[in-house]
Amino acid sequence: MVSSLKDDCNFKKPNFPKVSWVKLIWSPDYPPSKSLMVWRLMFGKLPIDDNLASRGCHLPSVCSLCHSNSETSFHLFFECCYVMHTWSWFASIINKTFNFQSMQDVWDICNNSWNPQCKTILTTTIINIFNGVWFARNQLRFQNKKIPWKTSIATILSQMALSGNLSKNKAYANISNFMLLRKFNVTLHPPKSPQVNEVIW
Repeated sequence: MVSSLKDDCNFKKPNFPKVSWVKLIWSPDYPPSKSLMVWRLMFGKLPIDDNLASRGCHLPSVCSLCHSNSETSFHLFFECCYVMHTWSWFASIINKTFNFQSMQDVWDICNNSWNPQCKTILTTTIINIFNGVWFARNQLRFQNKKIPWKTSIATILSQMALSGNLSKNKAYANISNFMLLRKFNVTLHPPKSPQVNEVIW
């Protein structure tokens, strides 16, 4: 039986698992460098102590931000007292309670109950929380420079306002979405009004 080129390519192509959050992080609304950092985190490619250990590089491990646990991906970005302040602040803003059991759970925040413009803001927040923690960890570990968590939140707020105001995504009428935009000083981008044609009977 003669196979087609498409069949040959499908046979050789590795079957990677499909994940829904990939389309969220790759967007013109966020800097590619920040999206790349999150992509590496989600696929276990960041040089965190547990990832290094899995590749044969065994070093004494301690979280640089809290000095109370060994450094793992989940601890550094979800359980460390440094990042817990940030997640608590974010939860209070959107009136939600976070209970992350895995790293993939964080993307459930950006569900379909939000309009496209609000979803951009929420995704920007998550991406910048991850980047802020990673930056603070590296500054403390390699430069011995401590960045307060309140400074990290201020940076996140500025990035959110920038992404939300420059985004081309639209926001439909919804009071909860409107209140979220107001909290982050983002201008509402209403959809285009429908075209009205005069008809004379």
